[in-house]
Amino acid sequence: MMRWLYLHFHQLQLDHLYQEEAFHTSEDINDTEAIIIVDGQGNEVCQACPSAQQHGIRLGMGLAAAIAMHSKLQVLDYRPLLERELLQQVAEQLYPVTANLVLQPPQGLLLEIHSMLRYHQGLENYWQQIRKQLGSLNYFYANAHSPWAAQLLACNGYRQVLQDGPEGQQTLQQNLEHIPCSRLPLKKSTLDRLESLGIHHLDRLRKLPLQEISRRFDEELLLYIGRLNNELRTPLAYYQPREVFERQLQLFYEIDDSENLQKPIKPLLLQLQHFLQQRDLQARRIDIHLKLREAAPLTLNLHASQGEEKAERWQALLALRLERLQLPAPVEAITVSCEQHQRRGQEHAELFSQHQGQLSQEQLLDSLQARLGKQRIRFLQPANSHIPEHSNHVSSQEEQHRDQLPPPEGLRPSFLLSAPQPLKDDVLLFYGPERIQYPGWENHTAVERDYFIARNSQGRWLWLFKTPAKHWYVHGYFA
Repeated sequence: MMRWLYLHFHQLQLDHLYQEEAFHTSEDINDTEAIIIVDGQGNEVCQACPSAQQHGIRLGMGLAAAIAMHSKLQVLDYRPLLERELLQQVAEQLYPVTANLVLQPPQGLLLEIHSMLRYHQGLENYWQQIRKQLGSLNYFYANAHSPWAAQLLACNGYRQVLQDGPEGQQTLQQNLEHIPCSRLPLKKSTLDRLESLGIHHLDRLRKLPLQEISRRFDEELLLYIGRLNNELRTPLAYYQPREVFERQLQLFYEIDDSENLQKPIKPLLLQLQHFLQQRDLQARRIDIHLKLREAAPLTLNLHASQGEEKAERWQALLALRLERLQLPAPVEAITVSCEQHQRRGQEHAELFSQHQGQLSQEQLLDSLQARLGKQRIRFLQPANSHIPEHSNHVSSQEEQHRDQLPPPEGLRPSFLLSAPQPLKDDVLLFYGPERIQYPGWENHTAVERDYFIARNSQGRWLWLFKTPAKHWYVHGYFA
């Protein structure tokens, strides 16, 4: 039964360069530009683009020989940690389609497919969904009766998905038999031993009795043959999606202008949108970390008070933030992370609202904070005081008061003077008095005032008061 599918992403780091148009500032990588990725341990080419291969560059070739073949090579270092991260991203893309995945870092994914065939109504439909999710990535693939057989075929360059049945089983066995023993994932001493005995292909090895294998070789080969034939089972650690979002982008070209950061960050924000929508979440804050050349890292914080999942909205906030950003050094890499998120709210309930498409109060506040900086936004906050000039205060952050005094029963003006001014005009009283009296606690002087609403000769409505000494003061104006 063909229940295992293995995907081998043999040039994942190279594909990442081509897949993200955001890697480029003013010019894009084109098909004629020769790029190779070199493994620093052996100083050998481990990934090469089609243009480099057309110049005769092959995998496993030394760096010096590759440069001799083509003098204008773009040479990049192989980064296994980056490929591990990219493999995690591929697993997240496939998880909605197939539930049982096993990471085989840095370049492999093992999929248990038998349990998914009924849901997708057959192998062909299932495979089409997998290919759709993988997009333009390059990979080898094979399905087989055991994880080890599927992995062996995919890692040896096969691209095949076989149906269950006699014909599929026959093709599978023929393909396995033609694999050279030198390509088996065994230690070098075992491979040399097989070579000395004249066992060059897997068909010859599989015909040996297990007793003969155990007598001539150590336990490693015996275990491998048992697993290859699905006679021995191996415990598998199935993949679980991450609950914290963090994505890194290594730039192909350094960026020294903050306006050019929007393009490379956009695909990361789209990945964040996909992450949040899969989990029915909204982000309240995202952090954008900029790795700078020969300078300390720089972090940009974007806030959404109500929570937001759409990349378009985060992109708009980012644009406002970048308007006033001066980069102290060129940017080499970008990381977008999100730890503050919440369950999606009830914003969809107002589908037919007349105000759809307009910024809410919270979104306007987010935009102002992104443009001006959070420290420059001030809020008028209520205070627990009966004295009008002390009933509010200005704060750098919005506060929630649980023990706030109840609102006054009388009318209050829309414009309150910072300090009462002596009344100089003739007025006509319309309403009052309303007495406000305070005994002078909490470092305030004692207050006793009788407030009135009046109108002056110019027709303006005033809020004024009289002191016990019969002095009149204007304290505010009504709109």
